[in-house]
Amino acid sequence: MTHSQVWVHVLWTTNKRKPHLVEPVLKKLTDHIREYAISKSIALDSVGGAADHLHCLIALPTVYNLATIIQLLKGESSRWINQNAFLNKPFHWQAGFIACSVDPFQVLKVRKHIGDQEVFHFDNSLAYELAVFLNHSMDTSGLMSLANQN
Repeated sequence: MTHSQVWVHVLWTTNKRKPHLVEPVLKKLTDHIREYAISKSIALDSVGGAADHLHCLIALPTVYNLATIIQLLKGESSRWINQNAFLNKPFHWQAGFIACSVDPFQVLKVRKHIGDQEVFHFDNSLAYELAVFLNHSMDTSGLMSLANQN
């Protein structure tokens, strides 16, 4: 029997960090990503974001690697946004993503941070969030300091 408990917090941005994901597009998009993840057997625990980026908390399955999961989620979501003509021009995600592992005992805090993106970004920029994410990805307190600010 195979057992894996590898949690990953992933963040990616819209192309050139343009604020395209305004409501109701953001809500529709996150709902679609959840449905798509289920259809692909991707254990997507949480998804949320702001106008210029998305966060996902994923329990990494044994059948996909992280790059494949992100390729599937980003590819399908951009295709879906364009197919439904939510914007008056083609939508693209920025190339790449940021990911860090999450201690299983910190999953609730990361889940809360993802769910509180609207509140968090009322006072904090994406640049600030990215700096903390990148500077502390090897330090277990990094993302927790973000989560504790909500």
